Amino acid sequence: MKRIITIASLLFIIGACAEDSSLPNPTGKGTVRGINAVKGSPDISFLIEERLIESLPYKSISGSTRWDDFQYVFNFDTQILGESSLRRIASITQKVDPSRDYTFVASGSLTSPTVSVWETDERTFDDTDTVFEVQLGHAAESLGAVDVYLAADGVVPVVGEERGTLNFGEILDAADFESAEFVLTITAAGDPATVLYQSDSVIYGERGAFIVSLLDGDETDLAPYTVRRFNKNGGGISALPDVRFPPTVRFIQASIDLAPADVYDDEMLTSQILSDHRFGDVSPEIEVAIGTTDLTYTPVGSTGSTLFEGSLPTSAGSKFNFIVLGDDGAQTAASYVPLRRSVSTSARLQFVHAAFNHDLLDLYIVTPGTPIDDDVSPSQNLAFGFRSGTILLDAGTREFYVTTRGEKTIVAGPFELTVALGDVVEAIVLDTVDPATAEIRVIPAP
Repeated sequence: MKRIITIASLLFIIGACAEDSSLPNPTGKGTVRGINAVKGSPDISFLIEERLIESLPYKSISGSTRWDDFQYVFNFDTQILGESSLRRIASITQKVDPSRDYTFVASGSLTSPTVSVWETDERTFDDTDTVFEVQLGHAAESLGAVDVYLAADGVVPVVGEERGTLNFGEILDAADFESAEFVLTITAAGDPATVLYQSDSVIYGERGAFIVSLLDGDETDLAPYTVRRFNKNGGGISALPDVRFPPTVRFIQASIDLAPADVYDDEMLTSQILSDHRFGDVSPEIEVAIGTTDLTYTPVGSTGSTLFEGSLPTSAGSKFNFIVLGDDGAQTAASYVPLRRSVSTSARLQFVHAAFNHDLLDLYIVTPGTPIDDDVSPSQNLAFGFRSGTILLDAGTREFYVTTRGEKTIVAGPFELTVALGDVVEAIVLDTVDPATAEIRVIPAP
């Protein structure tokens, strides 16, 4: 009984303290999100106080979260290779007011970042509304003042018709438009003939509230600038590449059983894009049409028979790899956006497992001279036809081995590679004439 009385007494005291608490009571909530516009950065964590909201790769926007109307410290952290904990790179104090919307934009460099705050009212719509709201922002640090046009397809930019002029770090006031398809065009300020960016014709749905932000392109982009669009009401981010830049593709021939081939990108076999494409070859970047391209591989110098057929889906402004792999008569193909983006804090590597004779492999990364024994664990598991995760390395020299999955039987290696911070390396595991072995190669930089 005494124990019960003691607990009850404590509960009474706690309750009394709570009644006398001087902590403020919230009167409403506001909306918060973050943008990583730090070019060359690894992923940056966006936090409210010490609570993670989202981890943001470059050019990404976090989802919207709502918080009580108090003052908070918003933090940006990142992981530096070799450091045991996240490094705080920027902080900003901001009062969140009821029914207000805040976008925190981190830009600059990891060593000297800046944070801009784009603030507006939260937007709600009636069920019968047919308009959408849009805010146009400028987060491309390499650019100065720009004019922004949002118009129907085919409308030529004219001075006086711009939606506004933006300097880096600014955003236009929210504006409403009837739901329709629009083309976003960005030009040098006061000079509509100097087009810096142009989107495809894109649908802006009714009752959407969009942030549309200009960003510097990176090594994955063909254009110098790109745009991200975020719907504050419905969530979801979409890339709006510069439609003036058609996609490119590099062809990789990774099937040891496929004969040397000419490659055509039309049904009539009159448009040859590669000749005498052989096992192990990696082509230069070749421009292709936006959409789906049907590819036909024929014997060299002859269109009388077909060695392989495949399809390549693409989109504007992007770079792709198209790889053929597999054994005789059962070849397959895969297309993907290759690892190209450089970060300042590490080297980045990715492996493609294209050795048909070895279904499952383990990848080991060691300092030169280190034996592959029971004291060494694999760095990655590789499955035929798939890419590894992104591997981060500090500057220096490493040796790479691949072994049969779960065993120490070396299939390929040692393969020695020296990297520097900022390097991006694509490597591939290929079959050899000996089915018991494989070969590691670096895919040459374009």
